Amino acid sequence: MSRSRKKHPAGGCTTAASDKLGKRLSARAWRRRVRVALEQDLEPPHEYAVRTPWDWPKDGQKWFGNNL
Repeated sequence: MSRSRKKHPAGGCTTAASDKLGKRLSARAWRRRVRVALEQDLEPPHEYAVRTPWDWPKDGQKWFGNNL
């Protein structure tokens, strides 16, 4: 397939293979804080107050355009 190409030419800005570990850890921390807040009859925290994508291994994606 010499003419095959990516449909959406974008990729992560990093050397990390994936965000899987960062997503797992941040989801775990967020679920824990929600659980504790509900036990104490407090309002649960907003998701982005605990989980921020900028703390994950990859720092977003970059658009490569049609240069591939």
